[in-house]
Amino acid sequence: MHAIRLSLLGCCLVLLGCGGGPNAAVAVEGKVMINNGPLDKGQVLFFGSDGKPPIIMEIANGQYSGKAPPGKYRVQFSATKEVPNPMHSPNTPGSTPTQVVDTIPAKYGAESKETAEVTATGPNKFDFGLAR
Repeated sequence: MHAIRLSLLGCCLVLLGCGGGPNAAVAVEGKVMINNGPLDKGQVLFFGSDGKPPIIMEIANGQYSGKAPPGKYRVQFSATKEVPNPMHSPNTPGSTPTQVVDTIPAKYGAESKETAEVTATGPNKFDFGLAR
């Protein structure tokens, strides 16, 4: 009985593989510059055509890295900061003195036309130059 279980387990491993495969995530890296300087802090989002949530990589000092499965992606960027809320009123319940805003222009955010194609063999280095 033990031999049968081991045989079945072996067959499953052969059929499933040991990770990897054509859709296994691969290393992705790059730089994000804005107005010719590195974007200090933010996120780069890789949106696939499969409708799944984006793959998000943190940007620090203009650099990002992470993993993504091979495929074509629409790429967008986000960098937020807290600013005074012009609608704040101490007399209004729930009003807050500050609000969070995205500092990246919409043409690189929700309206981004930037793209990247991640390949299984790489290199997958994508540098982006943004302008305000």
